[in-house]
Amino acid sequence: MTWKQEFGKPYEVPEEIDALVASGELLDLSWHNDISPSFGRMRDCDANGEWFDAPRLFVDHVEDVLREHGRGSSRFSVFDSEWNDLYYGDDLAEALVALRGAK
Repeated sequence: MTWKQEFGKPYEVPEEIDALVASGELLDLSWHNDISPSFGRMRDCDANGEWFDAPRLFVDHVEDVLREHGRGSSRFSVFDSEWNDLYYGDDLAEALVALRGAK
């Protein structure tokens, strides 16, 4: 499944993320039981293509009043493999730096 199938257009995942998925740098890990679309690094899969706990980038709703934590909450969040928060904010470039550097 993809973020579009699981969450739909209202989330408006940035085209840059879709391009990174298309290039193979990121995987679309979106699942309807999560709070929002999520993406992980391709290198965090094992040799069989199985996903394991690894850093993830979540992209919350484009409208802040509809985000999980409401008005004023961040659009992007990055967590490491132990679910420690590495980035909360609205700057996609900073979120990608956090994801790329995460362990």
